[in-house]
Amino acid sequence: MEKYNIELANQVYVSLDAIYEYKKKYDKNSAINFVNGFFEELERLKSLPHRGINKPSNNRALVYKKHLIIYHVQEPNKVLILDIIDPRQDSLASKYY
Repeated sequence: MEKYNIELANQVYVSLDAIYEYKKKYDKNSAINFVNGFFEELERLKSLPHRGINKPSNNRALVYKKHLIIYHVQEPNKVLILDIIDPRQDSLASKYY
């Protein structure tokens, strides 16, 4: 099975940092586990990049702990991670719908 390369847009780091800082206020271990789990989920995308939900503009979304990992599969072997968002935040989510 072919492995895809994972590339993260700068927005991912901005969003992930904001989520971490918010979660850290309530439980630092939970915040750390969230970030670690996010990167573990990206590792799984290397093998199964098409498993997410189809979104407009040929983007895909993968549900991770009530958040959406928004990404784009660029054939032949690249996955560009665009953002991680809380879909309940309409202003952020709307740019991907």
